[in-house]
Amino acid sequence: MTLVSRMRDALVRGTFGADRTPSAPQIPSPGPDPASHKRTLDAIKQVIDMREGTSGSPLDQHITVRDLLETGLAQLLLPNGTTIGPGASADSGLIPVGGSTSDGSSSTAFFDDPRPVYSTPPAPTNLSVSGAFTNVIVTWDLVDFQNFSYTEVWRATTNSIGSASKIGTSTARLYVDDSAVLGTGYYYWVRAVGVLTSGGTATGPYNAVSGVGGGRLYVGGSDISSLTIQAGNLANGSVTGPALAANSIAVGTAAIQNGAIVNAMIANLAVDNAKIASLDGAKINAGTITASQIASGTITGGNIAGGTITGGLIAANTIAGSNIIGGTITAAQMQTGTITAASGILGNASVNTLQLAGQAVTIPVSGQNPSSIGITTTEQTILSLTISSSGAPITVQFGCPFAASTNTGTVGVTVKIYVDSTVLLTTTVYVAASGVGSIANFVSSPLQSTPGAGSHTYKMTAYASNTGVISFVASGYLLETKK
Repeated sequence: MTLVSRMRDALVRGTFGADRTPSAPQIPSPGPDPASHKRTLDAIKQVIDMREGTSGSPLDQHITVRDLLETGLAQLLLPNGTTIGPGASADSGLIPVGGSTSDGSSSTAFFDDPRPVYSTPPAPTNLSVSGAFTNVIVTWDLVDFQNFSYTEVWRATTNSIGSASKIGTSTARLYVDDSAVLGTGYYYWVRAVGVLTSGGTATGPYNAVSGVGGGRLYVGGSDISSLTIQAGNLANGSVTGPALAANSIAVGTAAIQNGAIVNAMIANLAVDNAKIASLDGAKINAGTITASQIASGTITGGNIAGGTITGGLIAANTIAGSNIIGGTITAAQMQTGTITAASGILGNASVNTLQLAGQAVTIPVSGQNPSSIGITTTEQTILSLTISSSGAPITVQFGCPFAASTNTGTVGVTVKIYVDSTVLLTTTVYVAASGVGSIANFVSSPLQSTPGAGSHTYKMTAYASNTGVISFVASGYLLETKK
């Protein structure tokens, strides 16, 4: 509704007299609490509505160029000499940029607009988000341009623009999100939309790829009435020592649950005989009564219930040999590993063969390969043995005879002994060129190996400088020396 129409309506209703007092409210400065933000925004909205003529008195409405033309208080002189007004409709006489006058001649406009026109609106900047009591306030900066239409506001609960959704638009540089949920954090984005001269709209880029957080509604202390918080509003563990006033908990009140007070909460010498009723074993923690608290000869066998004294109640080194009846301690009373050589419990030569478990001293592994293998120039395995070691040293020995199978002359046979992939020995034996059947025996010296605990494979391999050599029965053994 234009100013003229509203004033006519006020004259008909006879409300001008009541409207003479200015109705514009004072806009309070926002304070640090969220409630003051809402009061400031409400006042700003009330002023804008009044100045735009959507509420309040028409006497307080802003006057526009259209109002001046309509009332005849002003005229517009167009470049072609045509005059608009008085009493002319502003809509019928305004000439758009690049349009034509009534006589068909081109015209720019009745004024020059210095603002730019963008085919793609620029990105907003300086996006700011703050949570208030019931709303989230979003503000931003944007370059002023002629074909601006509105700004879209997008929101998501995670910092992912792909999951954001549009929650509203604004023609100002501010948006009040009144759909935010208390306690939920939000991220926001904004982008501008412009009107194209060819028709339609163009959408500009978002302010940034990463959203701006901080849109969490919260409640301040001034928003909570007295005696509002009850036990059901408090999470378990939320009340700590600093939240309790001094002397707020008194003994004998329902604030202390049964069994809540333990030894650590009682000061030394705070409990005397008058505070203890019918003292029995259930009221004494393990280890509480020491020898210094017991008078000599006070406790006799008749004072100790069966099964009362357990290992946890006996101090270290309390029981000596003179306290133990002969034959009382059997294997069932001893923990694994109790008897060691260092303990002095084992006498010299006290362990005989019957006390030793099988292979407790050594662990032998042996094997043979009875097959005859043709030795070539390529390395190949002649015999392989595997042992499960406890980590003790292992003695290794392999042997094998090699014989000539053709009259090819003297042939060198290289023999290697491995533990897993590590070479322990490399040596060469020679089969003489005396004809078929010439033999060269290989027997390694005992080798020491300590590969560590676990499964390990030992092997003997061989390769020749020429063909014409075969191996006979290969043999070997592994001996882990535990003792």
